Amino acid sequence: MDEQQVARFDDAQRRAIGLLSAVIAGLEMDQSEKDISRHAEQLLGEWGFEGWFYPPEVQIGSRSRRAAIWRPPSASVRLQRGQHLMLALGPYGGSACGDTGTTLVFQAPDSPLVEAARACTAATCGYASSLKCVGELFVFARTWAANNRFNLANARSIGHALLPPPGADSPFHARRAHATTWLRRHQVHFLNPRRIAGMFTVAPQLASSEAGARFREVIYVGESGKRILGRSGPEDIGRFG
Repeated sequence: MDEQQVARFDDAQRRAIGLLSAVIAGLEMDQSEKDISRHAEQLLGEWGFEGWFYPPEVQIGSRSRRAAIWRPPSASVRLQRGQHLMLALGPYGGSACGDTGTTLVFQAPDSPLVEAARACTAATCGYASSLKCVGELFVFARTWAANNRFNLANARSIGHALLPPPGADSPFHARRAHATTWLRRHQVHFLNPRRIAGMFTVAPQLASSEAGARFREVIYVGESGKRILGRSGPEDIGRFG
């Protein structure tokens, strides 16, 4: 992967974080999951994107407890003060995409669950290096969750490789790229023995008896070292707005 490709994905991730921040800023009482998803659709072009790498994920309250491949946004489940809201957006444009996500407590301070999920994501990103295997990220996140008395909800995988198009100027083919992430060799799962190299979405999901919480960040590990794409530094992980 050349530096130009990494730079394009870094730019896409910065804009994806901006898009998600704009969606958060527009949240209102009694919005349904579908309303929030539609708002993201309306803002897509304003941030220089043309489509979705995967459909917007919006889960309110107890619907965020269980990890799922994708659950259609509900038109009847509506946002209320104090509820957990889990959001994830994967917009694409040109030859790159972003992959970002957050969990918040609507119109209320972060819960211990949200704080733990942010800390778990930051710790897992910090643990990654070219000396580690992909499966070690999963083991680290699972151990972190257990040590802090939370369940790791996405027990199958906590992320996936993010693969650029084959050519430097090739357009990003969203459907093909998304399908590729579900191949086990590209999943951040327990038995993946490959060395960490390239771009990876890191998204451990923690769960309590009432809700779930997850943040999505993209790391790049290459010859120039490690960086968190779209972020100025590790202190920005899980921060929006």
